[in-house]
Amino acid sequence: MAGRTFIRLLTVTAVAALSVGTAAVAHAEPSAEKGITADLDGDRKADRVSIVATPEGGWHLKAKLATGAVHTALLPDDDGLTRVGLSASAVDADGRDEVITPVYSGTTTPTFNIYVLDGELKPIVDTDGAPLPLYVGGGSVMVNGYGCAGEGTGRLFYTVKAEAHEPRPGDPGPRYNGQRIMYQLEGRTAIARSVRGFTDVLRTDPILKYDTATCAPTR
Repeated sequence: MAGRTFIRLLTVTAVAALSVGTAAVAHAEPSAEKGITADLDGDRKADRVSIVATPEGGWHLKAKLATGAVHTALLPDDDGLTRVGLSASAVDADGRDEVITPVYSGTTTPTFNIYVLDGELKPIVDTDGAPLPLYVGGGSVMVNGYGCAGEGTGRLFYTVKAEAHEPRPGDPGPRYNGQRIMYQLEGRTAIARSVRGFTDVLRTDPILKYDTATCAPTR
């Protein structure tokens, strides 16, 4: 009975999330730019980065450099992007900041890409050339997050992605199966340096811990 109840809870949660995700989007009106500062070109001067609504109802990531140059990148059609917001990061040691940029606001799990200034604003990609997704959150059904570790040429960033399943008798909560992956950047490509799978761990297990603040620029 407990197993069926737990599975039913996960099913109801998933259906609710799907219903919200497929709801009609009411476009926001273009508004005053709000954003963050980051040193995108490595000149040790603050550049201004924001998510901008266009008159057509779309969204752009916009970077205005200290030099006066302006770069933009088209983002998905999701009015929740400004609510989720941007953050500056330093996932490698090349002297330039990146921008953790929301691409889907989600219900409980926003999705982000890491944008860098490489002639143009472009996302960091995996070895297949697809933008590398970062997920954060997940409620009681999933655990998702990212963080950074190390310095200099040893600088790495990691992702945690896990899904809950039925707890054992006496457990304080569900157990999780998933992966923890350590990446290193080579140019704009994220190379997986280690992949650690895990099963049947409780939420308090250290392998599920992450700290997004560790990716913030330190200089």
